[in-house]
Amino acid sequence: MSSAALSEFTRFRLKLSDSVYHDCFLKEDAEAENSIFLINVPSDATEKCIKNIMSELGGRVVTVNPPLSKNRSCNLKLHIQLLEENEVKRVLKQASKKSLVIQWPMTQSSGLERFTRQYDRQFPRHEVLQESVDAYMNRVAKMEAERKKQLLLARNQPDEDGFITVVRGGRNRVGNEEEAKAILARKKEVGIHHNFYRWQVREEKKKKLNDLVRKFEQDKQRIQQIRESRRFKPY
Repeated sequence: MSSAALSEFTRFRLKLSDSVYHDCFLKEDAEAENSIFLINVPSDATEKCIKNIMSELGGRVVTVNPPLSKNRSCNLKLHIQLLEENEVKRVLKQASKKSLVIQWPMTQSSGLERFTRQYDRQFPRHEVLQESVDAYMNRVAKMEAERKKQLLLARNQPDEDGFITVVRGGRNRVGNEEEAKAILARKKEVGIHHNFYRWQVREEKKKKLNDLVRKFEQDKQRIQQIRESRRFKPY
């Protein structure tokens, strides 16, 4: 790969021995979700080694493609899918640190070191946890905005009988009187016959709308609880 192409990658180092280092390169895959490219891995690397490297960089591996085999060169280009979107940026940020050097091979640790690694995986660092919480809150905020949009659309769209459903929320809680009169006049003109089927359809639509409003209120309360819990910082 040319130097110009490598300039688009983030380099990090593996320490093979006291005086020997090996450079690996990372790059985000903009066309795939939660994915990165990893090139120039050591020829003796296994999938477990790749997962351990990503763990050192703050990522959790879902898949590694192509599958690693024993007979291959160091120039293999791996496509790695991580568990969450925010892990891609975290891995690249950690790899870009000049002081970072990862010991190779990624052997199974034991004793106190193994216990420390297990503890770190079970209880992530504050900055890692904060990034996950922020990503979740952003997703919830987008869902809340979309739900508000759907409620506004439902409030302003007449049903099959010409009625506009009044949804609780906002300052304009009282329906427009002139609009209501126009609707009643239109109903008389077209001569709508109220039968059981129309009543059933209308009740079903009202039920779905009420369910939507109830879920919206529940999500608001849940978001408020999460925001309150984020303000509590014991350290």
